[in-house]
Amino acid sequence: MTRGRDSRRHLSLVLALTTLLLGACIFSPPKPIKPPEPLRPYPVLASEDSLIETLSLVYQRKDYDKLQELLANDGDAKYQFFFYGPGGTVEQWDLTTELRIHQRMFQPESPPPGTEPVPTELWLVSVSIKLTPQTSWTERTDLYRDPGNPSSTGLDPTKWKVTEATYRASVFFQMLGETSYIVDDQQSLQSFLVVNDLAKTAGPGKFMFFRWQDLQPSPTKPAGAERPV
Repeated sequence: MTRGRDSRRHLSLVLALTTLLLGACIFSPPKPIKPPEPLRPYPVLASEDSLIETLSLVYQRKDYDKLQELLANDGDAKYQFFFYGPGGTVEQWDLTTELRIHQRMFQPESPPPGTEPVPTELWLVSVSIKLTPQTSWTERTDLYRDPGNPSSTGLDPTKWKVTEATYRASVFFQMLGETSYIVDDQQSLQSFLVVNDLAKTAGPGKFMFFRWQDLQPSPTKPAGAERPV
């Protein structure tokens, strides 16, 4: 993927480090950088909130393997990312693309086969992230298959429960190079749709991200802006 194409396409929180970031603020903060926060253990996946907490820790740890557990890949429940651009345009990609992006972010020394090397100055050193809820979790009954017509599209309501909530994202990316990046929570609104596997009580696969939607792309801000976290 080229810098120009990707810089127009992705959630600043996700594509940022693969391609010089979409919509993140660029500045050169004074050295030394504030050290990353101490890492908490991963919570047991027993609710949507625990899934969001785990996602934050995944970014702080740059844990590519754990991320794979959080993205739905089970039958009809397949993860998708949606980006809503200017003029009402919509772009989307699937689990394979999302994992390739994150492998380049979290493991820049080992990019996926067939992709270009990640420039050394864009290697991710640490991430500070805060996800602030804007709405409560609400069930999305419109995404279920019609019980009277099992061949209809949608998820099986006897297997899955689907809920949605929106969050503000505040992120600081410290890079190996001199330039670091921020995402301003006032300009970054994210919608998370989560599937709950009704056959499980807790743990891996109980709650997973079904859709991640970037509702408010973050515009580039003047250099020298304050860090949000």
